[in-house]
Amino acid sequence: MHRLRAEWVTWADHLRHLNLADWFAWLLEASAPFVLLGAQALFIARPLLGEQSEALADLLEDEEARHAFAAYLREEELR
Repeated sequence: MHRLRAEWVTWADHLRHLNLADWFAWLLEASAPFVLLGAQALFIARPLLGEQSEALADLLEDEEARHAFAAYLREEELR
């Protein structure tokens, strides 16, 4: 199992606040063919978007991390 990353807690809190956690978890798993393109776009946009974009790009590139974060989002929704 993947180690819980500090930014995951922040991201999950924001997604839950916006009622988008379930949707984002589904998106992470359903959009597998496109996530590498999204990750590359985030790496390119890092100077404009800041360090969080790099952390999100890293998440998108790592299939195991994507599934772990999606599971984390779903767990948080059950509480």
